[in-house]
Amino acid sequence: MKKTEIICGKNAVTELLRAGKRKCHEIFLAEGRNEHALADLLHFAEAKKVTIHSIPRRELDKLSSLEKHQGVAAKVEPFVYSDEKEVLRSISGSNTLFLLLDGIIDPQNLGSLLRTAHQLGVDAVFLPKDNSAPIGPAAAKASAGAIEYLPIVQVVNLTRLLNVLKDKAFWVYGADASEESRSLYTCDFKQGNVALVMGSEGKGMKRLVGKSCDFLVEIPMKGKLDSLNVSVAGAVILAEIMRQRIPSS
Repeated sequence: MKKTEIICGKNAVTELLRAGKRKCHEIFLAEGRNEHALADLLHFAEAKKVTIHSIPRRELDKLSSLEKHQGVAAKVEPFVYSDEKEVLRSISGSNTLFLLLDGIIDPQNLGSLLRTAHQLGVDAVFLPKDNSAPIGPAAAKASAGAIEYLPIVQVVNLTRLLNVLKDKAFWVYGADASEESRSLYTCDFKQGNVALVMGSEGKGMKRLVGKSCDFLVEIPMKGKLDSLNVSVAGAVILAEIMRQRIPSS
């Protein structure tokens, strides 16, 4: 296992420092970067005594694996996935929300989904070990730092996990536009443990994963295109789940 990795982007680095779960060894800023816009990052870096280097942008381009690094990069401890057994043991009550991502291979979509999941009350995210984008620099940046707060678990077999969750009183909903699907807005998410499965950008959920769902749900649409981007669809569904679960005043 590598000892360090480079992450990029103002929010990704700031939230890593704020969360404090991973050690930040040093930070690299492009010369001429607006320090006012980096106030939080600089504050946390100073508090944690992290060395900051100001370097030419072309040097930062070489250091970063991303074209759009926002003039910010950091050498940090590698990301560590959460342990499946520990996450499942942490289930308490009957209002847990899990997100399962079946074959999301675009790191931008993965990062966007993780950002949305963190903001909309998801308790943990599960990814397959194979046929999935890794939690690398691109996903970290797209998540805007959400990976530092959200438990993310790699599993060998999503179908097996779904059966485990059903034994733990989860209702499993799969996002799928098919004849068997019901409208998202007819579903009752107010109570009970929920596991939401989002399939890959082009093919959707694998057949066995889809068959393991209790319900298939779709987002009603009026346009001529056949689908939404998976990160947008995930945001719409998670927002509806959160809306239903917010106590009325």
